Formats: sequence, structure tokens, C-alpha cells
Amino acid sequence: MALMTQVKTLRLLREVLLGHGTRVLPYEPDSKPEFTGGGPAQRMPRSGPEAEGMSSVALAQLYCDLAAAKGACVHGLIVARHGRVVSEGWFAPFRSGVWHVTHSLCKSFTGTAVGLAVEEGFFGLDDKVADYFPEYCSLLTSRRTRAITVRHLLTMCSGITFNEMGEALERDWVRAIFESEVAFEPGAKFVYNSMNSYLLSALVKKTTGQGLTDFLTPRIFEPLGFGPVGWEKCPCGIEKGGWGMYLDPEDMLKFGQLYLQGGVWRGPQGERRLIPEAWAREAVRTQITGADGEYGWQIWTREEDGSFLMNGMFGQYVAVFPQQDVVAVLTSGNGNLLTDSVAYTRLRAALAQPHFSDGPLPADPAGEKELARVLAALEFDRPVPPPPLPQPWYRAAWARLSKRARGPQPAPPPRALPPEALAFCGETWRFEKSRGGLMPMILQFMDGRFSDGVRALRIEAAEDALILYWEEGGATLCLPAGWKRWADGRVCMQGETFLTAARAEVKLDEDDQPVLKIQLCLPEHSSCRRIKLSRQEEGVLLRLDESPSLALAISKVVGQAANTGTKDPMSDLLLGGGYPQYRVQQLIAPQLRGVVTHAGDPALAAEAQPAGREITKQG
Repeated sequence: MALMTQVKTLRLLREVLLGHGTRVLPYEPDSKPEFTGGGPAQRMPRSGPEAEGMSSVALAQLYCDLAAAKGACVHGLIVARHGRVVSEGWFAPFRSGVWHVTHSLCKSFTGTAVGLAVEEGFFGLDDKVADYFPEYCSLLTSRRTRAITVRHLLTMCSGITFNEMGEALERDWVRAIFESEVAFEPGAKFVYNSMNSYLLSALVKKTTGQGLTDFLTPRIFEPLGFGPVGWEKCPCGIEKGGWGMYLDPEDMLKFGQLYLQGGVWRGPQGERRLIPEAWAREAVRTQITGADGEYGWQIWTREEDGSFLMNGMFGQYVAVFPQQDVVAVLTSGNGNLLTDSVAYTRLRAALAQPHFSDGPLPADPAGEKELARVLAALEFDRPVPPPPLPQPWYRAAWARLSKRARGPQPAPPPRALPPEALAFCGETWRFEKSRGGLMPMILQFMDGRFSDGVRALRIEAAEDALILYWEEGGATLCLPAGWKRWADGRVCMQGETFLTAARAEVKLDEDDQPVLKIQLCLPEHSSCRRIKLSRQEEGVLLRLDESPSLALAISKVVGQAANTGTKDPMSDLLLGGGYPQYRVQQLIAPQLRGVVTHAGDPALAAEAQPAGREITKQG
């Protein structure tokens, strides 16, 4: 099986690098869940920081620190104490009421489903997993494979070698797990592998007859008042378990609060136990320790202070600090796979160490005003501007008198686009064949749907925004980009719908030549695309980049695979230099030359798909 997996890996890599088609997987991948609107059905209570023994000034400083930290790339932060939300900050264009990808954070939901299934008698912690999948076992099934228990999967010490890279090669993931090697004796050591969580998901479905979403809905999602929940499935219709889940960040917060309260939920209808007491206690206690940290049952733990963490790659965190009675949810798009990120370091420094007041603090109107100013000024990947200098009293009084004398004023007209922006409008550029598409390459790999590259681009002016008409995959997408502000839209690619938010500005390069820079964020995701256009004699140069970097993610996944002691061909090909690495760089950050065609012809714009309803306008 290991040799066959390597052959399939090389074949897949060849198809991607050489650009042979958009569907290179051996199966039809599950579509990304479509967000149709709606936040949590039930909100957590709100309160002021001082009322819950916290400082508004300290919270304002935390948001400023996160905004200024290089590489943190924070999308949002919600902090709750004593079961009440004390601050909620969104880094525009990310906003409340839109679900967010959880990545591996959803493993904690999978672990909870296992706990509930154990409590209800469907299987036991020390049951052999192979006993529930006899159809996948034969005389050739190894002793180690037959020895894997539910507990081994929960604590990431099963030794299975079929990993996240392998799932792109096989249609039946359960079969592939049972046919793959087991690198060490189950229980011997901790090796993080998301396929442990997937197999738990398959076990829940096999024994209960329900997938994770259906199983958890009446037991967790509905009692906690969750909003929309989306969870991608494998080709066999099983929730992926270890990734692929979309949730509103406040629903993530409620889930952390549930574990902080020992599995008891205190809602409008009173107290109700949702998770067995023993499971809620043991899941957040260190069960095994590895090179990456301490781990419970699909939850990261810290025996030193009793805190625990539900973590997803690229900075998705539900951080729980029982000593402080604090829960925080932080979503972001940084380049970290596990818990080691500058964002989490700063969050922990601000919330885990201080001993907050058990009772209310004195009211602090100035601090509350500063926190409100900071929350209103948050913007993705930009520091918070300092507060304005106070005006002398006589100037402030004169301004108030003048405003009163003028009376109500009409709304200001829309800002006109400056000449440097208009210089990029009104032409259609055709591009050479490439893999460079609108979606970040890392998202294409995770989604299993690969772009055949941008074919043409046209930009039109629209008041204080640019409208990009982007031809890709046989369709023309309409993408609004606000001029020095965020404009929201919606695009459909290969049958999947994505919310978008884009911001445009013109900067001078090192040769003092204007470059149109467009930052494209995907409010549901951890990834963003950076688009740069510079004029050339016969057209334009289009440069695409992305954050987080696909190369960084590949290197870390390969490093995790190496911990199992297996040889992965991806390592040599993608990280060993030479032509394959050059092709990977061309995939991640292509530079494409576009030639002017049909100057002034709006045909491309006429063919564009509707941009969809704009949800909000971000200033």
C-alpha cells in the first residue's frame, strides 16, 4: 500500500504541476457549504468589561497588539467572562454574522460526539476500532491495525500513516486507513494526524446511523442555539471530522463556555447537562504529551494552569482559561498549523496570566470610550491608528457652534476615483495559459478543485470602486473592489459560492511606476489573495500572491508526516529544490503577462455573472 500511495502521489503532483485539467482527483470532491446568511439562533449575554472585573483599557491594548503584530493576520476576537461577552472586535472586512472555517478546531466537536456515543452505549473507549469495520479487514490486516482503539484515535497515538495528503489520492478513506501501514505500536507516542479524527467520524456514523452533524444537532447545536453549521464530507458521504467545518465564531465561543462549565449549559430555559461530567473533565485533562504539546481527547491541554485550547490551523482558536473564568475565540489567517503563533502568544499573555477581579471594577467611561474607538478602527492586516489629539476647548466649542448654525447638511457625494486608478480602467487584457486563478492555491488544494487560470481581465470604474471582470473557467466573474475601502461581493466558481471582500489602491514601485494593488479577502476562510497590476508597453503584468503561503503549509504537513517515520515523495519533490519547486512557486505566486485586446470593448463585462447581493459596505 505504501508503494502504491507514493505512485499515486507522484501522479497527482504531476497533473497539478503540469496543469492537466481542473479535476485531478480520482473522485468528485464534496462542495464547500454555501453560506446563505444568518448568525447564531441564540446570543450569549453581553456585559461591560468593568462589570465582569476586566479592564477596558487592557482589552483595547490587546486588540491594538494583535493588529500591530507582524504575521498575526487576525480576523476577529470575542472575549467572554463569567459567561458574558465583554468585547467583540472584527477586523474589517471580517464581520459578525458570517460563519468562519474552523479547520482542525472541529476535532473538538468530533471528540464530543465520541463522548456522547460512548455515554449512550454505542461503543467503548477501549474497543478495537477494527471490530466495527470487519469488511475492511482480512488475513493481511496487521496486528497493529487490529490493536487500534477508540482511545488511541482520540489521543492521536494510533500510529496510522494515511494522512491529509493521502486523502486526495483515495476515494474510500476508511479502506485506505486499514490498508496503510501503522508506524509504531498504538499508544506508544503522540503523532498529530487528522485521519484519526476522520476515522472517529466514520465510527460514529457506522454505530449510530447518523453523521456528526445530525448526531450533534439535537444534543449540542440546538440546545446551545447554534446558527448555520456546514461540514464537508468525504467521497463516501462521511463528515471529514478533522477539518472542513464552518461555524459562526460566537457559536465556537458557546462551545468553549460549555466545556468551561463542565458540560452544563446555562441558557434561558435554565441549566441542562449536555456532556457527561466525567467526559467533560477528562477531555480537557492531559492524556498524552508529545513534541507539539499536551493533548487530551481532541483538545489541547496545559496541566500547568488547567487551561485548554481548541485549535485549527492558520490561527483558529477557542481558548479557555478556567482560573480566570475566561473564554476567547480568535479567528485569523496566519501561517501556523498548530498552537505556535504570535496571535495566540499575545492572547495568552493578556488573558491567562492576569488575576482579574472577582467582583466588578469601578466604572471607567474613558476606558470604555477608548475600547469603542479601537473596535471601530480595526482593519485586517493594519495597525490601529492612534487616538486623535485633543482639540483646545475653544476650537471644540467653535466647531459645535458652527455645526449648529449650518443646520443639517446633505450627504456628501461619492468620492470620485483618482486618475491613477482610472489609468487601469477601460481595457481588456488576455493572459497566457497558467494555473493562476482568483482563489488562493492553498484553497484549491484543500477544496480539490483546481483552476485552469485567468484568461482575461477588464477593469471598469464605478463611483468610488473598481469592478473587475475576471474570466476564468469558462465564466466571467464580477468582483467589486472598493477604492481604499472594502466592498463585499459574491462569486461562483465551479459550482461553489464564495463571499468576497476586496480593497484597491495604487502604490509606486521601486522605479516610481504605479502598481494597482487589490487585496481580496474571503470572509468565510483563513486565506486571502493579493493581486498586483502594473502597466507595460504592450499590456500589463499581473502578479498573484496569497496568504497564508501554500509552500509553508506543505512544509509543515510534510514535517508532520515525517514524524511517523515514513518516506513521503512530496518532501523531496516540493521542498528539495529544482524544477518541481520552481513549478510550485509558479503555482503559488505566478507572474502573468497580459496583452491588450479590444481596447474600449465592454464585451467581457457584458458576459460577467452577476456579482450577487452586496451584504455590507465596509468603510
